[in-house]
This record gives sequence, structure tokens and C-alpha cells, in this order.
Amino acid sequence: MDAMSVGEKLTPDLSRDKAHKVVELYIKGVNKKFSIQISRKKIEFFLVNRVLAAEKHDPVLLEFLNGNSTYVTRSARHYNFYLDNDINENIRSIWREIFIDIKRFAPDFVEPIWGLLIPLSETFGLGSQFTPTKEGIARKVESLQRTLSQPKAFDVAHSRERMVDYHNQYTVYTLYMLINGSGYRAVYNPLPSLHFNLHRHGAIMISDKDSAKDYAHMRLVAAPTPLIEQLQYYLEHLNALANHLAMTAESLAMNMYFHSAQKPFLSMRGKLEKREWFDTAKHSKSNDGTLVFLSIDKESGRLRAKNAGPSLLNEQDNSEVSLPLNFGRHYIRQYLQKAGVHQEAIKFQLGHWVAGEIPLSSFSTQDHGQTIALLRPLLDEMMASLGWKEIPSLLTRKRQ
Repeated sequence: MDAMSVGEKLTPDLSRDKAHKVVELYIKGVNKKFSIQISRKKIEFFLVNRVLAAEKHDPVLLEFLNGNSTYVTRSARHYNFYLDNDINENIRSIWREIFIDIKRFAPDFVEPIWGLLIPLSETFGLGSQFTPTKEGIARKVESLQRTLSQPKAFDVAHSRERMVDYHNQYTVYTLYMLINGSGYRAVYNPLPSLHFNLHRHGAIMISDKDSAKDYAHMRLVAAPTPLIEQLQYYLEHLNALANHLAMTAESLAMNMYFHSAQKPFLSMRGKLEKREWFDTAKHSKSNDGTLVFLSIDKESGRLRAKNAGPSLLNEQDNSEVSLPLNFGRHYIRQYLQKAGVHQEAIKFQLGHWVAGEIPLSSFSTQDHGQTIALLRPLLDEMMASLGWKEIPSLLTRKRQ
């Protein structure tokens, strides 16, 4: 076949409708001859149906092939970024698997000869512009850690201004680790209780897209070891900070004591009261949460607390590198995708399921323990490669 130009048709004189009729007529003869049932639509949608059924490859790749958006990729497409080389390699992988299946039924089948892939740009690609590079996140982590390493424990403990500033930077570090390590969306009052950190199971319970009375996206996700340890350090930090503030900011200290207590919900009577507390706490801007930023009122000198949120996190971040606040979700998806993780496990972590796929639903057969055990080692490797490490608070006087 002679070389063709981009957009040139194989059969320029044959319309789409005529081509369909020719194919359908041929299939009709094949069905009759071999007593089978094949339709043109089954052939057209074979690749799509195979990818969606196997869930081994990212269905977003299909959009590069046919140019059509699908219901199952409506969320995932916003969290992907593929270099041209990645797209070509992944599509080749899909077809290789199909050819292997063909050989099981037709051993004499000859696989088409693949052309050489020409290395393309390592910078340009298709997908979300919010997907950061590994190097970009590593620089961010290094900058955050450098900010925390500058204060001295004695100065922080004996100056209210320095204590407030250190607490805010410690909260910034913990928040970014939470975003990067779990795939948490940037919301107000994330992690309403530190006891959602289920360290025995290597998981945390998060709620980052639910409405006031809806729990559709509240989910259990795998948590890397550094994040589990950092949240435990933060709980101890709150208790130590409350000890310092007990005489001068009693209300604020009591809230910190509540969140750092071993069993804060023990005094609540029944599930209804606990649920009412959670409904008022999640995504709240006013109900004092665990991850709060402090400020000193210039007129009265009193301490003020505000729940962490997207805009406030940006204001308090003193690091030298700026990243989109949802960078963690983008990077986790890309990292797990490249590691060859099953699509069901990726959706489990990011909450990108569609109707009928909710892992915590009544009829779900997904084993949470197995999924978390699969994801945790990969997330640990990811966090280590980015330079994340748990850092105890200076207020607790622990050695690093």
C-alpha cells in the first residue's frame, strides 16, 4: 500500500452507510455458514468492551483511539496525563494481548509487524495540566521540610508568635502529605477526626465529595506508612499545643484535647449523636476541626482558629514551590497506572467509581483488606521516591 496522508480515506468512493451495508451483508453470510451470531456493532465496540471488562488498561486510552468520551471515563480523564510515547506503548500493549488471545483459537495467526516507535518529547503530551512531575513534587517536599527544620524547640515553646507560626507550618506539611499520600481532594476541614486514621489497618476513612447528608463518596483508602505515622505525630502535637494554650486560650485548648483524646466519642450517646456531629463537622468552615490554622488578633491579642481549606492552605504555605492543590490525586493515579495496578483498585483509592461499583455498598464483593494490602507497598515506594518522611513536632520534644 502506498503511503497515505493524514485524514485520507482507505475507500474514498465508499460512503459510511454503504460500507456498513457491505459489512453487514458479509457478516450475515458468515453467521449462516457457521451458525454463529456476530453483528457489526459487536465488532465496532469489541475493543471498548474488552478494555472495560478486563479493567487492566486505562479506559481513557480509548478516547485517544476513537475520539469519543464515555460515561466511565468522565472523572478519570481529568486526572490523566500521557506523553506521546506512553500513549503508543499502552495502545500497543492492548493489541498485543488481543493477538495472544487470537493465537489461542488460531495458532497459525501471524501477528502484524510493529513499526519502530520514534522517541518523542518527554515534556509534551495529552491530559490534565495539573499533573505534576516527580521532580516538581520532590522539590516541594524538600522546601516544606526545610521550612520545618529552621525553628528551634526552645524558641517555639517560649514564644507564642513562634509557636503559632510553627504550628501553622507543621499543619501545612501534614496537609500536603495527606493530599499526596491518600489522594484526598482539597476541601475544608479534611479529616474531621484524627481517629479516622486506622493505623492498625494501614488505612484512613475520608469524606471529600459528600454533600451535607450524603455519604456516597465517603470511603476507606490505603494510607502509606509515612502518612499514618505523621497523623499520629500530629495528634500528639495537638495535645502538646493544648497544654501550652490551656491557661490563655481555654476554648481552643479544649477543642484540641477533644481531638487528641484516645476515645473522643465515648461520651456521645448512640449512633445518631455521632452522626449529627459528623454532619456538622465535615467540610465545615466554622466547626473547629483537627487541622486548623492559628492567628493572633492584632487588637485583642487573642488566638483565632480557622479550619484548613484550599484558600487558607495557599495563604499559609511558605514553601518555594507552588503546586495545584489536587496534585496528589493526579500523581497517585498516574503512579498506580504506570505500576500496572488493576483499574478497580485505582478507583477504590480515588473514588472514581460509577453506579454499581461502590466498594462499601451492601452487595460489594471487593475485599478491602486485600486491596489495601496491594496498594500500601506501592504508595510507600511512591512516598519514599518523593522524599516524604514523618516528622515529630518540636513541641513534643521527640528526636527525628
